[in-house]
Amino acid sequence: MHSNTKQTIQDSTMSSLQASSATGNPRNKTALKPGHSLMDWIRLGNSGTDLTGVKGQRLLVTREQLAQHNKENDVWMCIRGVVYNVTQYMDFHPGGRDELMRGAGKDATELFNKVHAWVNYESILQKCIVGKLGASLPDENPFVIPNKSPKQTKPVPSLQIPVKPVTSARITSGSATTESESIKSFYSMDWFQQLNFVCFVFYLKCSSCSKFHVTLNETNQELSVHINNKSLVLHLEHPVQWPCQVKVNLNVGKLQLQLNKQESKLWKTHSIKNNMSTIESPPGSNQVPTLQPSLPVTLHNPTLRLIQSERVNHNVVYQTFQYTGCIFYYVPLGYHVHVRLKVDDVVLSKPYTPVEPLLNTPLTYSNTISFLIKHYETGSLSPALAGLVLGQEVEVSPPEGSFDVTRLFKRNKLVLLAAGTGLTPMIPLVNWAVQAQRYSIRLLFFNRSEQDIIWREQLDKFATENEKFNVEHILSEPSSSWQNLRGRISLDLFHKYIPTKSNDLPSDTFVCVCGPIGFNQTTQQYLSELNYQQEEDYFCFGG
Repeated sequence: MHSNTKQTIQDSTMSSLQASSATGNPRNKTALKPGHSLMDWIRLGNSGTDLTGVKGQRLLVTREQLAQHNKENDVWMCIRGVVYNVTQYMDFHPGGRDELMRGAGKDATELFNKVHAWVNYESILQKCIVGKLGASLPDENPFVIPNKSPKQTKPVPSLQIPVKPVTSARITSGSATTESESIKSFYSMDWFQQLNFVCFVFYLKCSSCSKFHVTLNETNQELSVHINNKSLVLHLEHPVQWPCQVKVNLNVGKLQLQLNKQESKLWKTHSIKNNMSTIESPPGSNQVPTLQPSLPVTLHNPTLRLIQSERVNHNVVYQTFQYTGCIFYYVPLGYHVHVRLKVDDVVLSKPYTPVEPLLNTPLTYSNTISFLIKHYETGSLSPALAGLVLGQEVEVSPPEGSFDVTRLFKRNKLVLLAAGTGLTPMIPLVNWAVQAQRYSIRLLFFNRSEQDIIWREQLDKFATENEKFNVEHILSEPSSSWQNLRGRISLDLFHKYIPTKSNDLPSDTFVCVCGPIGFNQTTQQYLSELNYQQEEDYFCFGG
């Protein structure tokens, strides 16, 4: 499937567009009229009907023009710089007309971020685009580039990096060590081997790895490595076998790739080709020279094949997929991918965080990726995903996210607040923190009933094996035999488990939050009352 030619929408779940109001409270949703479901909206958009009201033109809209379209039969709004005509979407919005009218004729970005920041609105409203929000002043020409700027900033293209001297790789074979001049622009690298395998180790000189993927070509001798916008092609002396085994150590900034050899023999060396080239700065420019790949690096959407499916509870399955090609994408801590599947001739998409089991040993990644899939009866995508049979294929996007693990380095206590499938980004965090051996970790896991708890036995067992990890199960509708905590998230609960932050002393606690949008909003409100600042003291994953 090719997602760039198909309409992509986000799965409708109990915490999504079809099951929650714009206030984030799933109990206050507005009943939709027959024929006004999300699938009906998709069909309308694909019918050729002009939903823009401007015959598909792309306009530059001033704020004054935007403000004129603020009536129920003529509603424009701006979200993140793009102006949409949502007039015909009014009766399809689960939050009701009144919620949409709050943003009528306005820049509704702030309102949207508070309510539906996680929603894939670009796909849902892509047929409603009027244009860009532009200049407001009569003498302000948005197409004129000023000759002088009070503060010059350097553009940072996604495939460019600052030039910095990097120690050339140490190529080690047996006791011999040579210098490789051709990868001075790349990261420091070691390699070692045994009869049956070869291993490459890259030293990042940092504790952040936001992008990393590796591919092997058809000859099994050309290994392409992409790390944080730098690229390197290794032409191997002899063919190797796929898959590779990958180990990532963020604590020391090290990546390790291991591949089995097709033939059991020692290599003399391997040749190296660097596909980085220097880009000179324009004359008179104060920009730092940059390096850019001589050939652009195109990130494709890999295809995955389902190889294992295991039921976790009454509505959650744990599925493991295998890449269909010789490619591996590392998903950084706290990041997610969009899983895409065609359902009834429409490509549907929903973000999922890859989840590995809780382990006391460092993780080794290979050519598989696993997800916890919750089956929502009212969902468009989740029933199809949960119902996949072995051998069926899906498509995934490259990793996306903004979580920065370095924020945790100056803390020694982690409090993780998760509700339902909000557990998924917490599992990689727990694995990482246990490996780091310097954090005490407390997970507060909120669910409705006992049967809703995901991986309860694994969590409890892991807590008994690790004195620095503790889990508290909190149920809102427990059975009469439940002996643990009851209720919902509350300020009293926060005071019990999260210390109030002092204005005079640095905090030793960092909080991570993930759950439905209402849960996240309530949690952020309580954290604010405890003097916690977003990003600095806590991070909220999209619900």
